[in-house]
Amino acid sequence: MNLQLVCTPNTAVQEILDIWPAFPLVVHCHYVHYPLSGIDNILAALKYRDRVCKINIENGEDLPWEKFMAVMQVPLPELTDLMLASYGAVKPVLPNTFLGGSAPRLRLLQLDHIQFPALQTLLLSTTHLVHLRLYNIPEPGYLSPTMMVTCLSTLTSLKSFSLGFTLFPLPPAQKDQPRHLSTHSVLPALTSFSFRGSRSFLDDFVSRIDAPKLNKFSVYISHQFDRDTTQLGRFVSRTPGLQAPENAPRVAYL
Repeated sequence: MNLQLVCTPNTAVQEILDIWPAFPLVVHCHYVHYPLSGIDNILAALKYRDRVCKINIENGEDLPWEKFMAVMQVPLPELTDLMLASYGAVKPVLPNTFLGGSAPRLRLLQLDHIQFPALQTLLLSTTHLVHLRLYNIPEPGYLSPTMMVTCLSTLTSLKSFSLGFTLFPLPPAQKDQPRHLSTHSVLPALTSFSFRGSRSFLDDFVSRIDAPKLNKFSVYISHQFDRDTTQLGRFVSRTPGLQAPENAPRVAYL
């Protein structure tokens, strides 16, 4: 049975939740539909940390993200789905203490226009993660291919992975060069991978992984002619699921 509580800005949510049975809570907020007074209800629901199982916060204005962050500095042990998106002028930066650095039951993580310097710490705790979607990563939130592979190598249940940058990151001066590695990190459950960014990042990333079950691969890369895509070709050739014509990688240039 699914139970949904729809509240107006004047509804006393905390009073209702205090007397209702301890049902799981789904927090859904599209700020374009919420006056500022309604945010207090969302904040009240988030304080029931042992009951919140899903969070979806999306704004098209300038949401007071600092208020949300203030109540999300502790673990949410029942949280399975987390989706955060910001389309306003301010791009939020999640603090190192976000969720207490741990989300053991998380199955879906989606961030859009969100910076999270401590992402690696959180991912190392998400041992049951199935879907990881990182969209429109701002350049200050740059993730190196090596760090990303380190994170993914612990996610043995991960089935789909999307990675996209707003500004395509340039390789750091000391960036490791892709090479033909004799061993790779294996992503045993991954079946879908989409990427948007520089081909230098992609080439470096795929040089370090194997995904034996991958059968859906979409790539949107910028025009960069600084080097060839030898590693990308090698990755495709050693991935059985991409050999069938209907599963061939879809590559587009931006």
